[in-house]
Amino acid sequence: MQKINCKEIFIISFFLVCTLFIGFGNSQLIRTASSTALVSTLLGFIIGFIPLSLVIYISKYTTDKNIFELLEYKFKFFGKILNLILFLALLLMGIISIWNIMNFTISQFLSETPYFLVGLIVFLLTTYAAIKGIETIGRTGTIFMPIFVIFTIFVWISLIPSAKINNILPIMNITKTNFIKSALMCSTYSTFPLFLLLSIRQNDIIDKKNFKKTIILSYIIGFICLYIFGFFILSVFGINLAKIYTYPEYSLFKEIRIYGFIEKIENVLSILLYISFLISDSFETYFNKEFLKNMFSLKKEKSINIAIIIFEIITTLLTIFIFIKYQPLYLINKYYLLSIPILVIFIIIAFLLGITKNQKA
Repeated sequence: MQKINCKEIFIISFFLVCTLFIGFGNSQLIRTASSTALVSTLLGFIIGFIPLSLVIYISKYTTDKNIFELLEYKFKFFGKILNLILFLALLLMGIISIWNIMNFTISQFLSETPYFLVGLIVFLLTTYAAIKGIETIGRTGTIFMPIFVIFTIFVWISLIPSAKINNILPIMNITKTNFIKSALMCSTYSTFPLFLLLSIRQNDIIDKKNFKKTIILSYIIGFICLYIFGFFILSVFGINLAKIYTYPEYSLFKEIRIYGFIEKIENVLSILLYISFLISDSFETYFNKEFLKNMFSLKKEKSINIAIIIFEIITTLLTIFIFIKYQPLYLINKYYLLSIPILVIFIIIAFLLGITKNQKA
């Protein structure tokens, strides 16, 4: 049985909090809230403690069973239905993330490369990590985290001379509807990926007594990191220019010049984005593996590995086909609306678990 510690959970949680903002969340927030995003995201951060508290509450029941095993054990056939709904609710998040990394790679670096080739690389990396298990994902995150921190601090320091406060003024310039919408976006993008953590059994965490504190801390630090990046995006580019960029974070890197003559450093700094994608998407794949293992009662490791390989290949190919052929931008633009039904699903799960606990008592 593979084990993981809270330091590794902190790292995974941090990247889960951040990953949906890259090339997706930030651009949506800026187009919706303009410079007021610096205020509305603070409200979104507070709202985010509601789904975060659900993660913590439900995790108390996942002592020796992950969320899929628990629901099936508690509610039998109805538990399988809940598992399927839960899986499908979070699958779209993974699909968007897969498309995001492929589109970023091709649009910024490999314009002549087929999406299928980039998709194959993404599939191999994330699926291999998921097959190796949660311990491998955690250790990989531990290796990459110092690089991420060093590069991030370097970026922030380098951008200070380019930041202009006038670019974020006026600070309140949107309707109440867009203000609320952007707050919901922020809370959705930052907290809903954390529900993936329920695929970990508490008994598989070496220092599980620190789990609650760990994910709360990762959420807070992750938000602070995102907020600083958001501030630099707006203060460096100004709202009109920031709205144009699909990947404003990567565009920020282009503003950095070392000693006035070393350019193209953005290609090196893009490792920040790839680290975030790699850790979060690998854990998403691990979540999918745990669902498939439980849904089809797979016991043998070989059968489990074959199932996740087939599933991820199909998911990657369908993602490429759907986004290229149909360009369903509404899936991205309206993703935050899923926060309500997904939240309702987890509230129902928490309520049902609470009832069964009281009945036993």
